[in-house]
Amino acid sequence: MAGENVVKLKQPIQFGSEQIHVLEFQTLKAKHLRKMPAQPGISDMLDLAGVLCAQPPSVMDELSAEDTAAVMELVGGFFAGFGGTGGKS
Repeated sequence: MAGENVVKLKQPIQFGSEQIHVLEFQTLKAKHLRKMPAQPGISDMLDLAGVLCAQPPSVMDELSAEDTAAVMELVGGFFAGFGGTGGKS
């Protein structure tokens, strides 16, 4: 569906001479997960988000709290099918 992997920034980011208004994310693939820790933290998730939207850490670091939440929601949604295996009976 068009636009489902897009975050329109509430507070655009100035990066050099470019002003970034939208982050477009590619679909998460296994290759993106290879270096992720089993229990990723916010830094890990922001790094992954940067890779998925082809933005350097310096851009991701400038996201507002509201835009960070939107990015985390989108990236976290990619993990929806990765629930735990469940406990032993």
